[in-house]
Amino acid sequence: MGDRSASMLELKALRVPQGQYDVAVLGGGLAGLSMALQLKRQRPETRVLVTDKRTEPAPEAAFKVGESTVENGAHYYREVLGMRDHLEQSQLRKLGLRFYLPAGDNSDITKRVEFCTPAHLDAFTHQIDRGRFENELFRRCLKNGADAYRGWRVQDVELGADEHRITLSQEDEMATVSARWIVDASGRANLLRRKLDLGTDTGHHVNAAWIRLAGGLDFEDWTDDAEWLGRMPEPGLRRLSTTHLIAPGYWLWLIQLASGPISIGVCADPRFHPTRRSKASTRSWTGCSATSRN
Repeated sequence: MGDRSASMLELKALRVPQGQYDVAVLGGGLAGLSMALQLKRQRPETRVLVTDKRTEPAPEAAFKVGESTVENGAHYYREVLGMRDHLEQSQLRKLGLRFYLPAGDNSDITKRVEFCTPAHLDAFTHQIDRGRFENELFRRCLKNGADAYRGWRVQDVELGADEHRITLSQEDEMATVSARWIVDASGRANLLRRKLDLGTDTGHHVNAAWIRLAGGLDFEDWTDDAEWLGRMPEPGLRRLSTTHLIAPGYWLWLIQLASGPISIGVCADPRFHPTRRSKASTRSWTGCSATSRN
């Protein structure tokens, strides 16, 4: 019987990072992709590498916070990154920030004081499905000439005087590139911060947990109070706001996403609402994502 291994297919990455770059962006999320796209739009000659450990495009309604943009951020996405067409066609315009203050046991939303920031025709903002948005950023980075790779993890960074070396891996394959500048956009991995021991305690200890509810949610359905419903020009507009339900020690957000689900999350002060977990941790499961930091 012959050696079966001789006939087995050897799977290797079709695209392998290699060569020298002006800028290497470590991390293919919102921050890294935005940086890479801005660089290529403003300096097309700059050689830019983006490496993302995620092997596949992000799922829609990805479990990421940062879905509600503010005015300067929305302007940056629309005008600096050139994402206006995507935001108008594939995301939702945000109808300001909406707040509900406590009232009694908070069981009747119509009894809570309601305040919404005014909407501006020129300085408008968006509620962003992060998965959908980051996938489009990735496509535009490639279109604008950045070398963007999925499925490559950073194994090591060797900092030099004029040039830095980055070692990457995908499955059993290794690759090494060099760059004049390194941008750490690795998120919670904090590659360079950990390597250089730059971490500091901010003193801001807040717990957070969030979920995505398929099919969305219109909280106007919680009541049939005609007077309260009639305060808006038409039904259903409230859900287009980034909505905050506030009570002592916590606030809860409601953010409708263009892809259908609604993002629901809570931020709580552990002095008022302690969790059972006592150290920094992250937990994810189907339909829900939660973090706790103490």
